[in-house]
Amino acid sequence: MPRGTALKRRIRVTKRLRNSTAAAYAGDGEKRQSAAAAGARCYWQIQTLESSALKPLNTASPPPSTIQTAIDELTSLIEAHPAYPSAYNNRAQALRLLHGSDLTVASANESAIMTDLAEAIRLCTPTTTGLQADILAKAYTQRGAVLLLTSTTMRTLETDSSKSEGAVQVQVLGSKSADEVEEMARADFREGKRWGGEVAGEMDVKMNPVRKLCGEIVREAMVRDLRESGVLPAED
Repeated sequence: MPRGTALKRRIRVTKRLRNSTAAAYAGDGEKRQSAAAAGARCYWQIQTLESSALKPLNTASPPPSTIQTAIDELTSLIEAHPAYPSAYNNRAQALRLLHGSDLTVASANESAIMTDLAEAIRLCTPTTTGLQADILAKAYTQRGAVLLLTSTTMRTLETDSSKSEGAVQVQVLGSKSADEVEEMARADFREGKRWGGEVAGEMDVKMNPVRKLCGEIVREAMVRDLRESGVLPAED
């Protein structure tokens, strides 16, 4: 059976389990306990599907076709369970892996990365569990990295008169300056740090005394973020 067909079948099973769980909550206390257990099983199955989609990416250099398959499977999972925040964050990470680490906000918007990160943050707010806090830390860190790379790109283009048209195109945040975009990045890193993100904490510290960071530092932080999330394998 093709991988995609098997995944869709398992997703249909989790949807039926989710619907039966919701119906059971309309009953008495015993039914509520049964529904809670069913809900836990459903959540475990969703996590299993998510892990299955991400597992092929846990190699040094997964080919684009493998990354795209993971994105498609995460999309199917999101369509079946639109209130599951982790899938949005992981799809954004997979999209970053597919499109490269030098994404600016313009490119990230085109590939729906920023939309996915915003939705992951929305679904985890207000935060009541450790898992939600972990997702927030990762989502804020990812968004901060994209914003910081955008501010760096804006400065580079602003100093090159031959690329003035590109400088206008990259400014997709209204009339904000590179400094303002950088401050937005720092605000996201602070939020990521607040929710326990180690990479976000490091970036917040690095941005505090220095206003301009080179792209290599940002790329290094993004790679570390992907490794911490399990999208890229850990260093030997």
